[in-house]
Amino acid sequence: MVFAVNTPAQHAFAEHLADPQQPYLDLPQFYQAKRDLFTAGLANTPFRFLGCGGTYFVLADYSRISDLSEAEFAKKLIADYGVAAIPVSVFYDSPVDHRVVRFCLPRKKARCKTRLHVWRAFLAAEEKVNAGHARNGCKN
Repeated sequence: MVFAVNTPAQHAFAEHLADPQQPYLDLPQFYQAKRDLFTAGLANTPFRFLGCGGTYFVLADYSRISDLSEAEFAKKLIADYGVAAIPVSVFYDSPVDHRVVRFCLPRKKARCKTRLHVWRAFLAAEEKVNAGHARNGCKN
């Protein structure tokens, strides 16, 4: 259920999992609905979403948007648009750069819809920058 946790929390999770009503069994559908809302909102964009079922993360390949490294792309998203992304490369022990970032999904549907508007603004701005670079024979 979590990446790392202290012993008291492990006991609490074990007790929760023993609950006869098993409320955690609804989590896959809960997270799938959030992923579907997010990816549907960005379906007609250059992002390519990678499968990651059962989690509140969405992995996105941004190679059709930018040539920036994963770390640089994540910094740009935060600095310019207030959108946080985690470069997947930080999880590797050797340097890699697949141009894939990880997004956590907002807890509330309204917040997700707001973030989708920010994403569309970002993509529109990047499209203009890339078009300008293409006219000048440059890469971004």
